Amino acid sequence: MGAGLSYRLGLAWLAALMLMVSLAVPAYAASIEDLLQAESEKVEALIAKGSFKAAVAPARTLVAKARRLLRKDDPRVVVYAAELADIIDRAGDPRRAQVVARAVSKIVANGVKDSPELSAGLATLARLLANAGNYDEAEKLLTRALALAEDTTGPGSAEVTGLQRQLADIYERHGRKAEAELLRQSLAAAAAATSAELSIQRSANTSAAAKEDQKTLSVDEGGTGASKDEQAAQPAPSTEPEIALPAPPPVTAPPEPSDGAVAGKPAPAPAAKASPAPEVFTPQSKKRTAARRAPSSAAPPAEPAPAPATAASAQAQYHVVPVFYGTNRKPTEGVASVAFSSSESEATTLGMAMVTVPLIHQVPQVERPWALRVPGTDIEITFEAQDPAKHFTIKSIENLPQDQFIARAKAQVAGSQTYKGQALVFVHGFYNKFDDALYRTAQIAYDMQFDGGTFMYSWPSAGTIDAYWSDRPKAKNSGAKLRAFLTLVATRTGATRISVIAHSMGNLPLLEALDETIAFDQPSPSASIDEVVLAAPDIGRKDFTDLVSHMSHVRGGITLYAASNDLALEASRTLNREPRAGDIGTGGPLLLPHVDTIDATRASTQMFRLNHYYVAESSAIMCDVEHLMRGGVRPPNTRSKILATVKADTGTYYAYRP
Repeated sequence: MGAGLSYRLGLAWLAALMLMVSLAVPAYAASIEDLLQAESEKVEALIAKGSFKAAVAPARTLVAKARRLLRKDDPRVVVYAAELADIIDRAGDPRRAQVVARAVSKIVANGVKDSPELSAGLATLARLLANAGNYDEAEKLLTRALALAEDTTGPGSAEVTGLQRQLADIYERHGRKAEAELLRQSLAAAAAATSAELSIQRSANTSAAAKEDQKTLSVDEGGTGASKDEQAAQPAPSTEPEIALPAPPPVTAPPEPSDGAVAGKPAPAPAAKASPAPEVFTPQSKKRTAARRAPSSAAPPAEPAPAPATAASAQAQYHVVPVFYGTNRKPTEGVASVAFSSSESEATTLGMAMVTVPLIHQVPQVERPWALRVPGTDIEITFEAQDPAKHFTIKSIENLPQDQFIARAKAQVAGSQTYKGQALVFVHGFYNKFDDALYRTAQIAYDMQFDGGTFMYSWPSAGTIDAYWSDRPKAKNSGAKLRAFLTLVATRTGATRISVIAHSMGNLPLLEALDETIAFDQPSPSASIDEVVLAAPDIGRKDFTDLVSHMSHVRGGITLYAASNDLALEASRTLNREPRAGDIGTGGPLLLPHVDTIDATRASTQMFRLNHYYVAESSAIMCDVEHLMRGGVRPPNTRSKILATVKADTGTYYAYRP
């Protein structure tokens, strides 16, 4: 009775609190301008220090937010993206900077509104493209920049002159020496004329000043004004013409550690004496009955015959599931073991945890000690000690440098049999602490008999009910780091088939990470991902539609699970005043091209539950996900007889039968 009680009571509190909060003004109500200004200030502060490598990540975040929040033809998108390219170039990676510049140039070609601020961005792009030898495109961009500058500051302004010098340099490098020389002669003549005008003006000013001084001297001799000595101490006005000095050279950034996809912490020193390890989970060592799983008409693909379980497995009281993790949470200081807070970190920490699953485990529970968490706080009252024979526990956990992380993950993937060569990545949702997410990831892998590489990405959710509004921006901000983590899994672990499951608010960072249009210099890892499972996404339908439209390169497929009896999303719909992608209202589920939508309402009908975590707590849905991962069978009704095809006005979806 006590197992999972804390989680169920917490979700009940969540629904009640969200309904109450819906009547209040949300704390997170910053305008688009405020959001972009805040990110821009972070970037500028780092540039001012010369920390260009450190400025790359916030600059990417700024570009991502601008592309998400602004219209496609808004010139600020180009300005921010050009600045990103410039920062990457100054950080010592010209090749990647030129990749970004070419991508931004395409945006300009597709149509961007003219604006005074656009001129500098176009000039930056032109410089980078010229460095790559793309002189024709550089000339087009610079010509437009010149026209904008002339309209804004006048034909003879310093800005226009600087752009003309840049254009002359492009002509020179392109082999058009005559045009370059002609433009430079024109600039020299204009400079000489300007110098003469300044000299004449200065002389006139000097004469006028001398006459005024004479008048002042006469007044001073009468006993008022400055003395003759004070006048003599004043420097004489210069008659030299004013010359516009060239801009100072770029500040050279001090040497910094090289940027990797993600950064890890050194692993702790191993213990002097290792204790006997319990059995590590394999599908063959797991005990469960067929009655616990929903029936399916489509059998999974045949697998090699399993090796017999070892004798030690009969004596063990629990299995151990290895979970590889990445997180942009800040580590908790001053604690004996590895732990993470709800604060955001600029770095991504990699590591590995060994999670115990008791032999008495009942699918699909997460057995934990009976405890009550005080709503809105981190205080948890526990009524029993945790015991690996009865509960999910963390047997060991260590942060790892990237090379060790990759080596261990490769070994796990290479040793898989049932899911040979596969990787599973789980992204948790709202109201999840780091440990909660670890237990849930291990439960999903264990209940699906998954023996490949199991990965979890944990974004800094506070794990408290009242943190809904503060969790949302943290979820979105985690997209770039999750993108790097997925790229690492896709390219360095040896996995040949990758499935990603995101739950609830965890869909926000995942969809940001897989967006093909955001980070020009970091191609989306979606082309390496076979299955994307979007479970009960707590995202507005409009935003969800836009994000999914940018995931066309997923090489397998996208599956959306939604339900009409998801009480948590009903509360979120009221709170956000907008239907959610994972919520089914009177108009039916959300149907999108290239997405299999499944109505999970009848598969999640537990009493006294919010019916929000059905992707992990419904045996029928877990069975469907399991078959999807093993063979990628489509359409969904071919995977199971209990899935019916439903024809709607807007398309076709699938629903669990009564």
